[in-house]
Formats: sequence, structure tokens, C-alpha cells
Amino acid sequence: MLKRISLLFFISCAFVLTAACRDRGAELEKKLIKTVKQGSGTVFHMRDLTPFEWDRMYVIQPYTSPEATNRKLGFEWAGAKSRNIGMFDTIRLLVFVKGKDVVADVEYKVWDGFFDDGGRHEYSVEEARFIVEEEGEGEKVLMIRWLP
Repeated sequence: MLKRISLLFFISCAFVLTAACRDRGAELEKKLIKTVKQGSGTVFHMRDLTPFEWDRMYVIQPYTSPEATNRKLGFEWAGAKSRNIGMFDTIRLLVFVKGKDVVADVEYKVWDGFFDDGGRHEYSVEEARFIVEEEGEGEKVLMIRWLP
């Protein structure tokens, strides 16, 4: 009986933490879209958009497998298997980590701004500073680039 109660408690906690992570991600996504839509020349620090604590931010590129995502993070994250990053080239997965825990993640759509990390995929809180630039002929694309 005690084992069942413990198991139910563990499952409930896992569900609540997953839901909280998704809510944080949805809130961040809205703020990020609003910031990027301000257009070319907009500079922002990711820490100013995140209402939660984090140590590292990862930009996971399209078609990255869950195993490769976990290698980049340096630990096993169950959420890596349930994200769409492995199937679509229209999203970048932004993962925010505190210690060895994912505290939020966002499947950021490229039509809201294209994260061009220039081969860099990991940022500390201090390093996660970006600039929005417009590119393209005709229909402009908003590029989000790391600003050292």
C-alpha cells in the first residue's frame, strides 16, 4: 500500500513539474515573439524575458535526436523524447537548465524569428544576449543572432 501511495505521489509530482515547465515555456515564447517583432536592431538579454532562474540556455537545431539532445545537456532529460525537434526544420528547441534540471523549454518557430547561433549552441545567463536583424529580398526574415 505504501509503495502505491509513493508511486502515485511521484507520478503526480512529475506531472506538476512537467506542466510548470510547459507553462514557463509558453510565457517565455510570448515574450520572445513580442520582443523579436520589434524588428531589426532590437537587442535583448534572455534573462530579462525569463521569469525563472536558469544557468544555461541551449539552442537545439532541427533533426537533433533525443540522444544527441541529452548529450548536449550533459544529462538525461525525459522531455527530449516528446519534443518535435527531430521531425521538423521549422523549429529550434530552446532549453533552459538550472543545475541538472530543465526548468523551461520552448519550441520556437522560425517564422517568429530564426535563431542563427553561428554554430554556438550553449549560453550562460550572462552570454545569452541577442540582436534581431532583417535579412532577405522581398519577404524579410527576422534573424536572431548572438551578440558577444
